[in-house]
Amino acid sequence: MRGCHRNTADPSEGPNSRGGCGCGGLTARIGLPSGGLTDPHNPHADLFALVTARGIPWPSRAAYGATITCISSAAGFLGVFGYGAYSPTKFAVAGLGEVLRQELRPHGITVTIVYPPDVDTPMLAKESPHKPPELRALSGGARALTPESVARAILAGTVTGRARVIPGAGTRALRLAAGAAPGLLSRYMDHVIRRAHRPAERQPSAG
Repeated sequence: MRGCHRNTADPSEGPNSRGGCGCGGLTARIGLPSGGLTDPHNPHADLFALVTARGIPWPSRAAYGATITCISSAAGFLGVFGYGAYSPTKFAVAGLGEVLRQELRPHGITVTIVYPPDVDTPMLAKESPHKPPELRALSGGARALTPESVARAILAGTVTGRARVIPGAGTRALRLAAGAAPGLLSRYMDHVIRRAHRPAERQPSAG
Protein backbone atom coordinates (compact mmCIF):
# COMPACT_ATOMS: atom_id res chain seq x y z
CA MET A 1 0.00 0.00 0.00
CA ARG A 2 1.34 3.41 -0.91
CA GLY A 3 1.20 6.19 1.63
CA CYS A 4 1.80 9.88 1.98
CA HIS A 5 4.41 11.42 4.24
CA ARG A 6 4.25 14.87 5.65
CA ASN A 7 7.33 16.86 4.73
CA THR A 8 9.23 17.35 8.00
CA ALA A 9 12.49 18.47 6.47
CA ASP A 10 12.01 21.95 7.90
CA PRO A 11 12.62 21.81 11.67
CA SER A 12 10.83 25.15 12.07
CA GLU A 13 7.55 23.31 11.50
CA GLY A 14 7.78 21.91 15.01
CA PRO A 15 5.69 19.13 16.45
CA ASN A 16 2.42 21.06 16.46
CA SER A 17 2.23 21.96 12.80
CA ARG A 18 -0.63 20.41 10.89
CA GLY A 19 -0.42 18.41 7.72
CA GLY A 20 -1.02 15.05 6.11
CA CYS A 21 -0.01 11.92 7.95
CA GLY A 22 1.73 8.84 6.61
CA CYS A 23 -0.27 5.65 6.03
CA GLY A 24 1.77 3.14 4.11
CA GLY A 25 5.38 3.56 5.22
CA LEU A 26 4.38 4.98 8.59
CA THR A 27 5.37 1.75 10.30
CA ALA A 28 8.82 1.90 8.77
CA ARG A 29 9.27 5.50 9.83
CA ILE A 30 8.26 5.07 13.45
CA GLY A 31 10.29 1.89 13.77
CA LEU A 32 13.57 3.78 13.45
CA PRO A 33 15.40 5.10 16.53
CA SER A 34 15.67 8.86 16.81
CA GLY A 35 16.45 11.72 19.16
CA GLY A 36 13.25 11.06 21.06
CA LEU A 37 9.55 11.72 20.68
CA THR A 38 9.86 14.97 22.60
CA ASP A 39 12.59 16.35 20.33
CA PRO A 40 10.90 19.07 18.23
CA HIS A 41 13.40 18.37 15.43
CA ASN A 42 12.50 14.68 15.40
CA PRO A 43 10.89 13.81 12.03
CA HIS A 44 8.58 11.42 13.92
CA ALA A 45 7.29 14.10 16.26
CA ASP A 46 4.12 14.49 14.21
CA LEU A 47 3.13 11.00 15.35
CA PHE A 48 3.64 11.97 18.98
CA ALA A 49 1.57 15.10 18.49
CA LEU A 50 -1.17 13.06 16.88
CA VAL A 51 -1.27 10.41 19.61
CA THR A 52 -1.37 12.94 22.42
CA ALA A 53 -3.81 15.28 20.67
CA ARG A 54 -1.17 17.99 21.03
CA GLY A 55 -2.01 18.20 24.71
CA ILE A 56 1.44 17.73 26.27
CA PRO A 57 3.88 20.64 26.44
CA TRP A 58 7.35 20.12 25.05
CA PRO A 59 10.19 20.12 27.62
CA SER A 60 11.44 23.53 26.56
CA ARG A 61 8.04 25.00 27.43
CA ALA A 62 7.23 22.95 30.55
CA ALA A 63 8.04 23.95 34.10
CA TYR A 64 10.49 21.78 35.99
CA GLY A 65 8.55 19.43 38.24
CA ALA A 66 5.57 18.95 35.92
CA THR A 67 3.85 15.58 35.86
CA ILE A 68 2.06 13.50 33.21
CA THR A 69 -0.32 10.67 34.08
CA CYS A 70 -1.13 8.01 31.47
CA ILE A 71 -4.17 5.82 32.15
CA SER A 72 -3.57 2.34 30.77
CA SER A 73 -5.33 -0.73 32.19
CA ALA A 74 -4.73 -4.18 33.61
CA ALA A 75 -5.52 -5.16 30.01
CA GLY A 76 -2.46 -3.09 29.10
CA PHE A 77 -0.05 -5.62 30.60
CA LEU A 78 -2.10 -8.78 30.02
CA GLY A 79 -4.08 -9.68 26.93
CA VAL A 80 -7.60 -10.77 27.88
CA PHE A 81 -10.19 -12.82 25.97
CA GLY A 82 -12.84 -10.57 24.39
CA TYR A 83 -10.78 -7.38 24.47
CA GLY A 84 -9.30 -7.62 20.99
CA ALA A 85 -9.86 -3.92 20.31
CA TYR A 86 -9.42 -2.52 23.82
CA SER A 87 -6.33 -4.35 25.06
CA PRO A 88 -3.94 -3.37 22.24
CA THR A 89 -4.74 0.32 22.72
CA LYS A 90 -3.91 0.04 26.42
CA PHE A 91 -0.64 -1.73 25.65
CA ALA A 92 0.11 1.23 23.38
CA VAL A 93 -0.63 3.75 26.13
CA ALA A 94 1.72 1.88 28.46
CA GLY A 95 4.46 1.76 25.83
CA LEU A 96 4.16 5.44 25.02
CA GLY A 97 4.14 6.30 28.71
CA GLU A 98 7.32 4.34 29.32
CA VAL A 99 9.10 6.09 26.44
CA LEU A 100 7.97 9.48 27.73
CA ARG A 101 9.07 8.61 31.26
CA GLN A 102 12.60 7.94 30.06
CA GLU A 103 12.79 10.93 27.74
CA LEU A 104 11.23 13.53 30.03
CA ARG A 105 12.96 12.56 33.27
CA PRO A 106 16.14 14.52 32.40
CA HIS A 107 13.91 17.60 31.99
CA GLY A 108 12.48 17.25 35.49
CA ILE A 109 9.12 15.94 34.27
CA THR A 110 7.75 12.75 35.81
CA VAL A 111 5.46 10.33 34.01
CA THR A 112 3.18 7.93 35.86
CA ILE A 113 1.45 5.01 34.11
CA VAL A 114 -1.71 3.69 35.77
CA TYR A 115 -2.99 0.12 35.32
CA PRO A 116 -6.48 -0.04 36.87
CA PRO A 117 -8.62 -3.19 36.75
CA ASP A 118 -12.41 -3.09 36.38
CA VAL A 119 -13.79 0.06 38.01
CA ASP A 120 -17.39 0.38 39.17
CA THR A 121 -18.56 2.93 36.61
CA PRO A 122 -21.60 3.28 34.32
CA MET A 123 -19.43 2.16 31.42
CA LEU A 124 -18.66 -1.13 33.16
CA ALA A 125 -22.33 -1.62 34.07
CA LYS A 126 -23.30 -1.17 30.42
CA GLU A 127 -20.58 -3.53 29.23
CA SER A 128 -21.07 -6.37 31.75
CA PRO A 129 -24.24 -7.92 30.25
CA HIS A 130 -22.43 -8.35 26.95
CA LYS A 131 -19.34 -10.11 28.30
CA PRO A 132 -18.78 -13.57 26.80
CA PRO A 133 -18.72 -16.50 29.26
CA GLU A 134 -14.96 -16.91 28.82
CA LEU A 135 -14.38 -13.35 30.01
CA ARG A 136 -16.75 -13.81 32.93
CA ALA A 137 -14.86 -16.94 33.94
CA LEU A 138 -11.51 -15.15 33.76
CA SER A 139 -12.87 -12.37 35.98
CA GLY A 140 -13.62 -15.02 38.58
CA GLY A 141 -16.24 -12.92 40.31
CA ALA A 142 -13.69 -10.29 41.31
CA ARG A 143 -15.34 -7.12 42.55
CA ALA A 144 -14.73 -3.92 40.64
CA LEU A 145 -12.81 -1.22 42.47
CA THR A 146 -14.59 1.98 43.45
CA PRO A 147 -13.76 5.10 41.43
CA GLU A 148 -12.75 6.84 44.67
CA SER A 149 -10.15 4.21 45.57
CA VAL A 150 -8.65 4.31 42.09
CA ALA A 151 -8.59 8.12 42.11
CA ARG A 152 -6.77 8.14 45.46
CA ALA A 153 -4.18 5.70 44.13
CA ILE A 154 -3.67 7.80 40.99
CA LEU A 155 -3.23 11.02 42.96
CA ALA A 156 -0.86 9.43 45.47
CA GLY A 157 1.27 7.91 42.73
CA THR A 158 1.37 11.08 40.66
CA VAL A 159 2.27 13.32 43.60
CA THR A 160 5.12 11.04 44.66
CA GLY A 161 6.35 10.59 41.09
CA ARG A 162 5.93 6.83 40.94
CA ALA A 163 6.58 5.29 37.53
CA ARG A 164 3.67 2.86 37.80
CA VAL A 165 0.46 2.73 39.79
CA ILE A 166 -1.42 -0.58 39.98
CA PRO A 167 -4.59 -0.15 42.07
CA GLY A 168 -5.85 -3.18 43.98
CA ALA A 169 -3.98 -6.07 45.58
CA GLY A 170 -5.43 -8.52 43.07
CA THR A 171 -4.21 -6.42 40.14
CA ARG A 172 -0.73 -6.21 41.63
CA ALA A 173 -0.65 -10.00 42.08
CA LEU A 174 -1.73 -10.43 38.47
CA ARG A 175 0.98 -8.05 37.29
CA LEU A 176 3.57 -9.97 39.29
CA ALA A 177 2.42 -13.27 37.79
CA ALA A 178 2.43 -11.82 34.27
CA GLY A 179 6.04 -10.70 34.72
CA ALA A 180 7.45 -13.58 36.77
CA ALA A 181 5.62 -16.57 35.30
CA PRO A 182 3.94 -15.61 32.02
CA GLY A 183 3.85 -19.19 30.73
CA LEU A 184 2.17 -20.51 33.87
CA LEU A 185 -0.37 -17.67 33.82
CA SER A 186 -1.15 -18.33 30.15
CA ARG A 187 -1.76 -22.02 30.84
CA TYR A 188 -4.07 -21.15 33.73
CA MET A 189 -6.05 -18.72 31.57
CA ASP A 190 -6.31 -21.28 28.77
CA HIS A 191 -7.64 -23.79 31.29
CA VAL A 192 -10.29 -21.36 32.54
CA ILE A 193 -11.35 -20.57 28.97
CA ARG A 194 -11.68 -24.28 28.12
CA ARG A 195 -13.85 -24.86 31.18
CA ALA A 196 -16.08 -21.95 30.19
CA HIS A 197 -16.80 -23.73 26.90
CA ARG A 198 -17.87 -27.01 28.47
CA PRO A 199 -21.33 -26.07 29.83
CA ALA A 200 -22.41 -24.95 26.36
CA GLU A 201 -21.05 -28.14 24.78
CA ARG A 202 -23.01 -30.29 27.25
CA GLN A 203 -26.35 -28.62 26.56
CA PRO A 204 -28.79 -31.29 25.26
CA SER A 205 -30.08 -30.67 21.79
CA ALA A 206 -33.69 -29.48 21.44
CA GLY A 207 -36.27 -32.22 20.87
